[in-house]
Amino acid sequence: MKHRIQTIAVISFLALLTALPISAPAFMGPHMDGEERGLHTRHHKEDGPGLFMRFVHENMAVEAIAELSNQPPATIRQKLEGKRLRVLLAEYSIEPEAFRNTMEAKHTTLLKKLNELGYLTSDQLALIEERKNRLTERRALMQKLVEAGVANGTITQEEAATLVPRMK
Repeated sequence: MKHRIQTIAVISFLALLTALPISAPAFMGPHMDGEERGLHTRHHKEDGPGLFMRFVHENMAVEAIAELSNQPPATIRQKLEGKRLRVLLAEYSIEPEAFRNTMEAKHTTLLKKLNELGYLTSDQLALIEERKNRLTERRALMQKLVEAGVANGTITQEEAATLVPRMK
């Protein structure tokens, strides 16, 4: 039983490595071919590890939306089938930033559990946290630069939307 829990923890960590990049496209508009894709059709390999990572990420997203909307996870899971994540967030009036913060907290909890189980050293955990913080800082800087460009007329609102998709 302990071996099974440890195996699940390791695979969950691998899911974490792909979860953050996968969350970002969920907030983007329709794909170039006009096809709307649900969360369950992201670019994962359908082999064991890829499928496992997809399920872990989906389950974390369902848990996050359920917490933010005060709805049962089963309801969220059913509504998410065939829908884009951003559509479901809008349906429950959940701000993408609130969703992102909830997912981040879930990822942090998962990392700490992996550290406790010995699958991550303290140095590895610190490195992951440092890189996550760098990404957040870059995102905030890009947002400021784009807002300044729109304010001074250097770029248009449409150009800003291509650089920072969540910008209104």
